[in-house]
Amino acid sequence: MHVYTLVITKGPRRSAAARANRLLAEAVPRGTDYWGHGGRFEGKLLPAQPPGPGRIPDVELTARLPSPLPDSVIPAALVTPDGKWRWRGLDAHSEKQWPSVVNGLIDDHRGGHSISGFDCHM
Repeated sequence: MHVYTLVITKGPRRSAAARANRLLAEAVPRGTDYWGHGGRFEGKLLPAQPPGPGRIPDVELTARLPSPLPDSVIPAALVTPDGKWRWRGLDAHSEKQWPSVVNGLIDDHRGGHSISGFDCHM
């Protein structure tokens, strides 16, 4: 199963993907086969930029934290800088509350944090 996961890390956008990879390596849940920056979810966090001079690598996958996240970007899982995983619940009430939970966690990490999109296969 592919899980759209957002990973919050402390620091600038230019190195967010590398920091997120390190965090996932330390905190990945049991049963995870692999993960990749973007993967099948590439372009979900931000629209892809056309190739060319001045293009920021992975800009479609790594961004400063927007507020609030649009519903189309709400992940199935979110990893905070301390390595804790948060998961969308399966019941109707949890499903309805999940966007508020995600946006609350993002708001808790304003200032000096970035967010990266990952495809985690479990």
